[in-house]
Amino acid sequence: MIMGRIIFCHNSKYLYCSSLLLLITITTAAAFASPEILRSYSLFEKGNNNNGNGNGNGEQHDRRCIGRCDEIRPDQNNNYDDVIVAPRKPLRFPNTGYMAEVEMVHKTARRSFIFPDHGCSKEEPISDEPTSSADEGETKSLDLRLMSSGSGGDGLGASIWPSGIALASLLSGDAKNTMIKGKRVLELGSGCGLPSLAAKQICGAAKVLATDYWEEEEEGSVVDGALCDTKRGVPANLFGLNLAYNLGSESEVRRLDWHDKANIIQTAEEFRPDIVVGSDLVYEPINTAPLLQTLHILLNCSAKDVMLLSPLPPGADRKALPDFIARLKSEVDFNVKFEELELVENVKDARYRLLYMHITKNESVGVA
Repeated sequence: MIMGRIIFCHNSKYLYCSSLLLLITITTAAAFASPEILRSYSLFEKGNNNNGNGNGNGEQHDRRCIGRCDEIRPDQNNNYDDVIVAPRKPLRFPNTGYMAEVEMVHKTARRSFIFPDHGCSKEEPISDEPTSSADEGETKSLDLRLMSSGSGGDGLGASIWPSGIALASLLSGDAKNTMIKGKRVLELGSGCGLPSLAAKQICGAAKVLATDYWEEEEEGSVVDGALCDTKRGVPANLFGLNLAYNLGSESEVRRLDWHDKANIIQTAEEFRPDIVVGSDLVYEPINTAPLLQTLHILLNCSAKDVMLLSPLPPGADRKALPDFIARLKSEVDFNVKFEELELVENVKDARYRLLYMHITKNESVGVA
């Protein structure tokens, strides 16, 4: 204690400088800390192929991890060490000169995910336990904004669902990553755009086009004084603008109506996708035939592969799914492979059963 006082008296400048340096070091370390992982997701093959009915009657094979990601606490300042964050442009009011951000007047939230350079280690042991991607070397952060007016609606497209996380993990995994790299990828029912952003930022797709349907301003309804998309409770026209914000470019987003054949043909011919992806598309029976028509047009135009994920009971009940599966099986123009997957989340030990549908064009049709 005496020695300390003597040193303080004779070397006060030195101690001040040392203290200042220590403060700067601590502040810098805090500013560039590792991201706080909220939950980890791992995507597994269920252990068998099946015929789309979830019974698992197909050929048996080893269960293995095929993709993973971590959800991290969103950092507004992007100050995480070893995490690359995609640049973002301000989300502005449409058709106005105002620079104000939309979240100043509408309810928004953020969710961020990090993905490893590869989805799962090729030598990873088979395990039901989800493994963090934070220790996989360089990671990339995908930061997404969710929005809702908080007025009615069922949240379709305004939230990130487990099937979207599973699809993004699947695309960034070892097996599918090489399929996506350098290709033109079109996503159906993009919602907030997580799979499209994963294809763009993680997989190195040449081009992406995130499509979804939203009501135009003249089609919306006034809810609590705001013109809203009545199905989502999202301000009319801001749904597509928010999707463009998440992707980082308005040119990578398009409004696509499955019930409008001309709209589908125009989109297919202008973008000419190599791969089509989508998650949780089959909700209402009224959309089954239009969705199949959309797949026909895209495959006949340029697409070589369609990769769809749909949740299965008991976690989800999509009443249009059985009919959609039956129609897929009866389509002579399609080759379809069904496989059951499972997404495991570590915090709640939540397990989500998913049906993976890989669709290609049957080139033998019409060949003598």
